Amino acid sequence: MRRPFKLGWRRGLPRLTFVERRRAPTADPELRALRTDLRAELLALADGALALRELVLVDETLGAAGWPGLRGLPGRVLARAALQAEMLAESSASQPLALLASRLRALQQSREAPAVDAAAPAAPARRAFNPPTPTVIESVEVLELSEDAYVEAEQLWAASRPAALPPDDGPLKA
Repeated sequence: MRRPFKLGWRRGLPRLTFVERRRAPTADPELRALRTDLRAELLALADGALALRELVLVDETLGAAGWPGLRGLPGRVLARAALQAEMLAESSASQPLALLASRLRALQQSREAPAVDAAAPAAPARRAFNPPTPTVIESVEVLELSEDAYVEAEQLWAASRPAALPPDDGPLKA
């Protein structure tokens, strides 16, 4: 066994896998530096890196297919990864991560722009739902009643009830 191996993940379980020797390292030194910086930031976060799964997916895609490989990712993943890269760039003052965030934003916007233009003529016009504005009562009058006035109001209310309602359980107690 002279082949190198590494720890990999398959179906959520750790597995030892052989490293492919024939895979050439990334030719772009800028991309290599970006990935090195990104991996260092993700490793520094330890358990917090689980929340940045879109950014981890971008890193894996960059390693496998380079910048052209990012075109295959969904727009929502690109938007979230760009936001995560911006947050990491601000916290670590990393120029490569700021570059990654701007490239991801540009890729996401260029991806959504033609889709919006193509869908605009075909989409039927929808009526916007405008809920009614609630009536705002500007002043509320609160009165303190005596016990006699309360009993009188209760009797008046009980006499105004329609016959279809079931009988009440008895007089209200204050």
